[in-house]
Amino acid sequence: MAAQQFQEERLFVVNWRTNITPGMVIHYRDNWFEIVRVDPLEDYKADIKLYVKEAIGGMLPKEDELYLNKSNNKQNQ
Repeated sequence: MAAQQFQEERLFVVNWRTNITPGMVIHYRDNWFEIVRVDPLEDYKADIKLYVKEAIGGMLPKEDELYLNKSNNKQNQ
């Protein structure tokens, strides 16, 4: 019998926003996670459930592709 690999999904609950889509990645506690499903909690615009799996090397963004908020950009200039 061949061994099967399976990747555990995890759940993040974040503040509601419209620009989160599957395929994006999250950096949390020195780990990268790929968003596999976005659940807007039945049209309740306060929170969103993000189902994620551990991201592997090819999914990780390059440093120049990372989103940095404006205050971070100003500090780095």
